[in-house]
Amino acid sequence: MLLTIFSHQKNFSQVRNVENASVKLHFRIMTEVKAEGNILNTSNYPGIKDNTLNFVLPCHNDEEDKDNLRKAAMLLGKSGLKKFKVFKIKHHFNDYFLVLQISI
Repeated sequence: MLLTIFSHQKNFSQVRNVENASVKLHFRIMTEVKAEGNILNTSNYPGIKDNTLNFVLPCHNDEEDKDNLRKAAMLLGKSGLKKFKVFKIKHHFNDYFLVLQISI
């Protein structure tokens, strides 16, 4: 029952009136990014440098990496892709990512 109520924004966001009470109930859920999950946190991800533009792509296997690099080469041209530093980072929660990084 709770899953049904909370899965619909209209139902969830309503203020609940409790009879014979001097308060109304209002539910809120707040989220906060963990520092170790934020790839822009240079203390956890030193490969992501300041003053750089980074394209971060999930990489599940070598074949997917090759395909992503092929697509980047089509978009940027081979000479354009050579300007990028290409490396992998290990995310604390979501496995590896392929990073294409260029200074700005």
